[in-house]
Amino acid sequence: MKTQDLAQYIINRSSKGISNLELQKILYFVVLKHYKDTGEYLLDKDFEAWQFGAIVYDVYLFYRDYGANSIDRANENIEIEDSIKQRVDFVLSKLSNYNYWDWVGMLHAKGGAWDITYSKKKKGVIPRELIKKESFTLSL
Repeated sequence: MKTQDLAQYIINRSSKGISNLELQKILYFVVLKHYKDTGEYLLDKDFEAWQFGAIVYDVYLFYRDYGANSIDRANENIEIEDSIKQRVDFVLSKLSNYNYWDWVGMLHAKGGAWDITYSKKKKGVIPRELIKKESFTLSL
């Protein structure tokens, strides 16, 4: 599915304002949940390992002007499959039990996809096979 559509849907569904970095982490958790449930990668874009986590570059660019502020909700109706809507709602519900730094700890865990891929010297695409493997350790 189009990554930007999922990002906008998450923004619209969130019960609180979310920043670009929070959005990126939620996107990643949704991808992990989808992989765990279906064995398939959900998005049309790959995640890259950046200093602050797994980032979909196009989504980052689209919302970067918000900085650390909450992203405005759009009035767009995004067409999303019901099963994906359920996964988004599940992830948002589970993540509400944790704070942002808990999310960071979960996604930056030693031996995880981001940890294996991240290099201070350059940003790199996180291999989908690593994300798939990480999905089976998802503890949400």
